[in-house]
Amino acid sequence: MPSDSAAPSVKARYDSALKRLSSYMETIGRKRAPEDATYTEVNAEFDSQRLETLLESTTTALCNLMDASPSTGEAVGRLQTVQDECNNVLSQADCLIAELHSLAYTKVPPSKEKSDEGSNKKTPKIELSTFDEENPDIWFSQLEIQFLAAKVVDQHHRFAHLIRFLEKRHSVRINPILQEPSDKPYDKAKALLLDQYALSREQRIHRVFYQESLGADENAADILARVRPLLKDISTADLEKFIMYKNMPQSIKAHLAEHFDGVDAEDFQKRCDKLLISARHSASSSQANVVAATFSKKRAGSDFSKKSAPTASSAKKPSVCMFHRMYGDDAHSCTKRKCSQWREGLRFVKFVSVPENEKGTLTQE
Repeated sequence: MPSDSAAPSVKARYDSALKRLSSYMETIGRKRAPEDATYTEVNAEFDSQRLETLLESTTTALCNLMDASPSTGEAVGRLQTVQDECNNVLSQADCLIAELHSLAYTKVPPSKEKSDEGSNKKTPKIELSTFDEENPDIWFSQLEIQFLAAKVVDQHHRFAHLIRFLEKRHSVRINPILQEPSDKPYDKAKALLLDQYALSREQRIHRVFYQESLGADENAADILARVRPLLKDISTADLEKFIMYKNMPQSIKAHLAEHFDGVDAEDFQKRCDKLLISARHSASSSQANVVAATFSKKRAGSDFSKKSAPTASSAKKPSVCMFHRMYGDDAHSCTKRKCSQWREGLRFVKFVSVPENEKGTLTQE
């Protein structure tokens, strides 16, 4: 990367090239005024060639400026502004060149020698870092600036250059284009990569408010440089939708996020209310079912306790034999299994069935 002292001179050369291109476009506009009948096909051919030279010088100066500029901090925001300004001028220049070609070659077709000269002209080499999934929009802007400088217009040529800068995990995303040939492979590949890696509006707003913070050695300009690209094309309606989204229950946020970019604030509010009512109704129904189930379990348990638990009046008292009822601890005999006060040393007595004339006789075992 060039030193900091070289950066001002690179910026000065870019400013000069852009100014010369803009001035020449204004001059052509004045010469082509309706009241000026002296502007001929020859003038149009000369101006188109001169304009192409200035356009190439400007794009080359922009590429040099991008290489000389740091890729972090405040410079990112400034570089994005410069790119937008240059793209606007270059687009106008392309349209003007097309008009001049149409006028110049209506009667005077381009010569074969000039065509051969243009085909043999060496184009700038396209060099760029690997695909930046953190900032895919900025990365594609830098790539397309180089395409413009190198005059790479064909979709297949652009797609071939794009593949050079993709890592394995990125190439997997564009595999459908490789399997099914398309007449616009570059545009489709770009759309797939941006859809996968570019932040949605909701994600960008969330990052601005909850993730961006001032570093130890940073100032407000650094924050602004990072925030500006994130807030690009963010409207008041987007902020309104984000406030509503942020306050919704977590259970419905996933569904709302799918529709954040595709509807306006009013439609988004209606979706929020509809899902909110449904979520609250489901929660109320679930709570009522839980309460009913709990009450049923408690009632069933209470009924079971009443039926199964013995009361004081119905509880069975310990059994005591007739000997212990009569003599207490002084008893010498006991029925053993039927008496709770049986102990070793007592005489075991068992009643057995006997004839009627011998009823009441005790049998000792």
